[in-house]
Amino acid sequence: MPLVEEPETESGKVVEGPSEEVHKGGVLRQLLKDPINARNLLAMLVAWMASSFNYYLVNIAMKYGMGNIFLNTFVSMASEIPVTLLAGVLVHKFGLKKTLFSMFIVAIAGSVGLLVVPADQVTLVPIFILLGKSGVSGTFNICYLANAQIFPAIFAGTAFGICNIGAKLATILAPLVAETDQPIPGITFTATAGLAAVLSLMIVVEA
Repeated sequence: MPLVEEPETESGKVVEGPSEEVHKGGVLRQLLKDPINARNLLAMLVAWMASSFNYYLVNIAMKYGMGNIFLNTFVSMASEIPVTLLAGVLVHKFGLKKTLFSMFIVAIAGSVGLLVVPADQVTLVPIFILLGKSGVSGTFNICYLANAQIFPAIFAGTAFGICNIGAKLATILAPLVAETDQPIPGITFTATAGLAAVLSLMIVVEA
């Protein structure tokens, strides 16, 4: 006599569990079948791509910026420490959508500042670098938290893989854009961060 009986229907046929059904139907197809999951996947894919692309764009383009390259690089690297430590706290306190959107806005403020700062005001450059790098570092960290929070457990791995591949593909373009003349890198940074900020408002976080 078996220790665990398989569930049966009235006709006597064995009912397959949800995990087996999802496996047979295709995890990605099942993920996209749900409108909320599909919308979240689109928003997170763009957020991942913008965060990764802009993160490396800032690092590579730093050598072409105004002001002291050593000071600018130090500020850029140091700005990541508090954001990395506080990302989870901010998401817990203010919510995922608001925090992700706000971090993209901070990044945009920094990039716009670098675009319009006068050549005789190089002392302002580290401040705008601080804003831009803090914002993009924050969105990068929040993306990792978001995938585990907004997708069902059975789809979390698939969503993470899709977003990660998209981010890596976008990052390939970062060195190419960084080597172009200003203001192309700054405008590209602002445009991608702006698109990701708008789409982040589409995210649905189920209670």
